[in-house]
Amino acid sequence: MQINIKKFKLFLEQNVFFNDVKSLKHINRGGTSCNFVCNTIKAKYLLKAINKQQFPRVIRLCNILQALEKEQKIYSPHLIKFQNKPYFEYEQWLILIIEFIDGKKLNAKQIDNQLIDKIFVSYQNIKNLNSDTSEQRRIENIYTENKSMLDNLLFENKNFIKHKILQSVYTLNEKLNNKTIPTKASQIIHGDASLNNCLEDANKKIAMLDFELIRLGYPVEDWAEFLISSLFQHQIYFFSTKKLKSLIFHCNKLFLFEKSDWKYGIDLYFLNLINKRLKSKKIFKSMRKAWLFSLNNKKYQVITDLINSMY
Repeated sequence: MQINIKKFKLFLEQNVFFNDVKSLKHINRGGTSCNFVCNTIKAKYLLKAINKQQFPRVIRLCNILQALEKEQKIYSPHLIKFQNKPYFEYEQWLILIIEFIDGKKLNAKQIDNQLIDKIFVSYQNIKNLNSDTSEQRRIENIYTENKSMLDNLLFENKNFIKHKILQSVYTLNEKLNNKTIPTKASQIIHGDASLNNCLEDANKKIAMLDFELIRLGYPVEDWAEFLISSLFQHQIYFFSTKKLKSLIFHCNKLFLFEKSDWKYGIDLYFLNLINKRLKSKKIFKSMRKAWLFSLNNKKYQVITDLINSMY
C-alpha cells in the first residue's frame, strides 16, 4: 500500500519537523518499505517507512544504525532522533529518519584500485561493529533449499521453455554445492555489497549504505558480490579481463584472499542470487528476464575460469 504524499507531509509538519518541511519526495519502494527525501529549512533527511508488520526489522535496523554511529571510522548515514524517538508511527508504517548524505551513485566504469582503497577504509572496520547480526549463510543449506524449490517448480511447470530455463538454473545450483570453506575466522561483513550501496560525496569520499543485512561471514563474500554484481550485469563478455584481474589481485593484497576463498565467495553469491529469485517468485515475471537469469550459468563459468587461470 502506497503512502499519500500530502497527508504524510502534513503529519511530518505537525509531529516531527513542526512546520519546517520544504519538500517531500518519494524516491523508491522496496517490498515492505518506502523511501523519501525530506527537505527542511535546516537539513535534508532520508525517511524510511517500514510496515508495522516488520517491527523486529525496525528494531534491528535502529540498533545497526546506532552501532554505526559509535564506530566513527565507518563513513555511513546515521539515525537521527527527534524528541528522543528512534522512529515515529504513521498509519500502518514506522518511520525512521536517517542522515542524508548528498552524493552520487557510482557506476562500473569508475571501479579501479583507488576506488577499492577508498571503500576499504570504511570496510576494514565493519568487523568491529557492536550489533546483532544475521547468522552466517551456509552453502550446503542454501543449496538444499534451492534444490527443493527447483524440484517443485520443475514438477509444476511442463511448459517447454520454462522447463529449459529451470533446468539451466538447476544445473547451476548443482555446480555450486561447494564444500570448501575459508580457513580464516568468520567476522561481521556488510552482507549486501554492491555499487548501489556506495555513494561518492562532494569531497570524493565513499559512504557505505544499507547495512541492514550485516551478518557473520568472510570478507570474500562481500568482495565477490561487489565485483560480480557491479561488473557483470549485462556486460560480462565485454569487460576487460586485464582490468578485472588487476582488481582481484588488488583485493588479494588487502585481504590475503586465496583461490579457495574466491571459489567460496563466488559460489555463495550465485547460490544467494538463485535463492532470492526463487523466494520472490519472480523468476518468470517476463520470459526475457527469465532467459537472462538462466545465463548466470555462463557468467559463473566465465568468472570461475578467470579465477582458475590466475592461480
